Amino acid sequence: MGNRSFSRWSTAALATALFAAMVFASSTAIASPAVKRATRPVAGTIGIATVGIGENIAGATPLPMVGGTAAFSGHLTADAIGGEDDVFDIFLTAGEVVTVDMTAADPATTDFAVYLFGPDATDIWSLDEDPLAYVDPSFWNEEGVKKPLTISSFKAPKTGHYFIDAFTAVGSDYSGGSGDYTLSVNVERRGTIVAIANQPTSALAFKDSTAIMGHVYYAYDLLYSGLWNVVAAGDVTLLASDDGSDYFPLGTRTLEADGSYLFETPVYDRKMHYLVQFSGTGALTPSTAYASVNMYASLTNASASRYGIRSYTLSGILAPRHTAGSSAVRVYLWRYVSGKWKASGYATAKASNYGFKSKYSVKYKFSYTGKWRMQAYHSDSSHATTRSGYSYVTVK
Repeated sequence: MGNRSFSRWSTAALATALFAAMVFASSTAIASPAVKRATRPVAGTIGIATVGIGENIAGATPLPMVGGTAAFSGHLTADAIGGEDDVFDIFLTAGEVVTVDMTAADPATTDFAVYLFGPDATDIWSLDEDPLAYVDPSFWNEEGVKKPLTISSFKAPKTGHYFIDAFTAVGSDYSGGSGDYTLSVNVERRGTIVAIANQPTSALAFKDSTAIMGHVYYAYDLLYSGLWNVVAAGDVTLLASDDGSDYFPLGTRTLEADGSYLFETPVYDRKMHYLVQFSGTGALTPSTAYASVNMYASLTNASASRYGIRSYTLSGILAPRHTAGSSAVRVYLWRYVSGKWKASGYATAKASNYGFKSKYSVKYKFSYTGKWRMQAYHSDSSHATTRSGYSYVTVK
C-alpha cells in the first residue's frame, strides 16, 4: 500500500469539489484524464488484475461481479502525513452503469474518499490523472452525520478496465483517520452479443436466396455463469455488402419475445457478406455479427463447333457477366482410350459480353480424332468453384 497526502488540487479547487459533493451527494464529473494507456495485465474476463489489495493501477484488486454486484471489506490507515489507498479493478462495457458506495465503520473519525478512474488512467497518484467521478470526504449534514460516499449511476463512456480508488484523506483540512470500511459496487450489465444461428457452410445456387436468423443475448453475469443467456429486446438491422467493406441496409426488424430475428435475403448473383446489427437501447449497447454467403455461378456445358481438321471452337455461357477478355473459364478435356476416359489437360476460355451474361470461348485443336469429353470450370473471389455438366464431341 502507498501513502498519499490529500493535495491533488488547490484549496479553491478543493472547496469547489466539496461543495458539489455536498449539494449532489453523488458523483461529480470533472476534467477528462490525460490520454495515455495504462500498463497492466491484459483482461480475459471481468475484473482481471494481480491479486492483493492494490495501491495503484498496476496492482489493482479484481472485483468480479456476482449477479451484477461486488462487495469488499477492508481497513485503511492514516497518520499525520498521509493515508492509504486500496485500488480495485472492474471491467465495464460501454454504456454500462455503475454505482459505488463506500461506508466507514466509524464515519465520525475517518475522512475516507472514493474516486473512479477510467481505462486511460495510468497512475492514481499523478497530478495529471483526474478521476471520471469522485466523492471527497463529506461535510457534516444537518443531522450531524456525514453524507454517504456514493458515486451514483456513472455511465461508462467506453469499454475497458475502470479503477476504484478508496483512500483516507490527510491534509487540506482533513485529518485522515484509520478504520474499517465496506465497498459495494453495483453494475447494470449492458453487453450484448448477436448470434447468427445458420452460418451457411455451402454455397447457394445461382440467384438463390437464404434466411439469416439468430438471437440477441446479453450476459448478466458472464464471469461466473460463462453464458450469454438473457434475451434482449429492441431492433436489429440486416446490412449487405459484396466486398465485405461497404455495407448498405436491407431492412430492420423488432426482436421477437425470445430475442430471435429472421431476415430473408434478396436475390443476388454473387457472394454476399451480411451484417446483423443490434441497434441498442437505453439499457443495452449496440452489437454486430457477420456472415458470408457464397454462391455458385451459372455455367453451361461447353459446346464444340468445328472449323477445321481437329480444330474446334469450345464455348458456353457464364453468368453473371464477367470482365470482357478475362480468363474466366477453363474447359477440361478427357479422351476416350481403351474403354476409359484419360485426362488431357484443359483449355483457357476468354469471356466476351453477352447481354447481362458472358460468353466464354476458346479455339482448340484436338491432338487425336475420336471421342472426347468436356467440362467447364469457373472459380473466383465472388463465386464458389462451379463446374458444368459433361458434354461430348466426336473429333474428326
